[in-house]
Amino acid sequence: MSVTRVVQVQFKKDLSSDEIAKTLEQVRAMKDKCISASNTPYIKSLKIGKDQSSEPLNVTNDVPGAAWSLLTTCRTTSRTNL
Repeated sequence: MSVTRVVQVQFKKDLSSDEIAKTLEQVRAMKDKCISASNTPYIKSLKIGKDQSSEPLNVTNDVPGAAWSLLTTCRTTSRTNL
C-alpha cells in the first residue's frame, strides 16, 4: 500500500539559483537515504518540478505562491493509519 503526497514549496527570493538547486538535490537524495529497518526504501517515487502555471501568483519568486511542487509516493507500514 502507498500514500501519494503533493508538497508545494516557495523559496525565499534572496536565495541564489545554486542554493535552490543544491536544496532540491538534497530532497531528491532522500529517495535513496530514507530506508526502513528491513532495508526497504520508504519513498517509492519522487518527482520535483518548477511551476509552469500561467496564473500570475505562481509564476515567479517575486510574488506569493508556490514555485516548486514535489510529488512523492511513499510506502506505508502496518502501523500507518490512513
